Amino acid sequence: MSLLLDLSHTSHYPGHSGIQRVCRAAYPEFKKLSPVTPLCYDHHVRVWRHLQPAEQALVEWSDPKAQAPAKRSTLQVKTARILNQLGLPCGYETVNAHDRQSATGFFAPEWFGPDQYSGYQKLFPQIKAPKMALIHDLIAIHLPQFLPKVTVERYPAYLDHLRLFDGIVANSYATKTDLEGYWHEHGVKNHPPIFAAPLGVDFDLPPPLSATEPTPQSPPPSLLCVGTFEGRKNQIALLEAAEKLWADGQQFKLQFIGNLNAETGQHAADKLATLLQAGRPVSWEKGASDEALIEAYRNCDFTIYPSLMEGFGLPVLESIAFGKPCVVAASGALGEVAAEGGCATVSEPSAEQLATVIARLLNNPAEREALTAQARARTFRTWEDFARDTMTAFDELRRA
Repeated sequence: MSLLLDLSHTSHYPGHSGIQRVCRAAYPEFKKLSPVTPLCYDHHVRVWRHLQPAEQALVEWSDPKAQAPAKRSTLQVKTARILNQLGLPCGYETVNAHDRQSATGFFAPEWFGPDQYSGYQKLFPQIKAPKMALIHDLIAIHLPQFLPKVTVERYPAYLDHLRLFDGIVANSYATKTDLEGYWHEHGVKNHPPIFAAPLGVDFDLPPPLSATEPTPQSPPPSLLCVGTFEGRKNQIALLEAAEKLWADGQQFKLQFIGNLNAETGQHAADKLATLLQAGRPVSWEKGASDEALIEAYRNCDFTIYPSLMEGFGLPVLESIAFGKPCVVAASGALGEVAAEGGCATVSEPSAEQLATVIARLLNNPAEREALTAQARARTFRTWEDFARDTMTAFDELRRA
């Protein structure tokens, strides 16, 4: 009796951001609540199989030097595929009849494409237990100009393919409402029930400072922005705001942490390079470890998350959890996270609005301290909460 957990992408991806952070943080919490069997769909051999050691290591993320599994030769792939088609052992531990029949549920926490969907179509009729998927956002629908072309092209089909599942878990109430609205707008009446299970915080947080103990600061103030460089993350607006503030004589350092999506983030990357050449105090660390990210949160005075739209907005929650105020938009899922305190919000994350709020926080220590106090007073959902909510959704489906 085991929960089948589809980690097809996370088990092959050596990066650690976005969906991979969610999967890797939730995986051990699911294991505390129920036996779990992590799986992957082998797109080459076209089988569902158990993870190999290198794949399992990437899921557990215990080795900071973890590498993607070595690529197989064309001959290996073709041989394994032929053996599988003949019903012979193909060299991999595939999902067998016992795995399928004894499953307590099937959970897909990753975005999936058409090939993966074909794998679900073959597997699901053999599993009697509830099947659920986690939806992260509908950004490809609302802001297609900021996402890779292939993602935008495939997203309507992905949203339609979600109807194959018995239930959907949304990573925020905003995403739940968004998906319900999308299906209603497109005339979808008989869709799976949608359960909201907001995400948690996955860091071991430092103990909060006492109210009488001042927040450590080092002049000039240090500002932090965490997130992949891509169009909809909107780093370009923050860089333009910073450029204006520096020109006005404001003193501060600006640090970015996140990888580059060259298809949609190169414009912002080029802008940052121009500011560096001009001698501005801006830095960018790609592929930062968890330890480096924690250190950056601890050392900054406040953070800015200029994203245009998120399904959840984990960096905002992480910033607040470290007692660091965050400048962020007040709409959608970001507004949902910000509403409980610790954030300075803008109606839209334009360069002008960001510059205004950043300048206000730089020049008004009392407001920063008040936001810090709000942040420290908040309680936070954990990944255990997320896992429990998901398992509760499975229980509801079984009772239906």
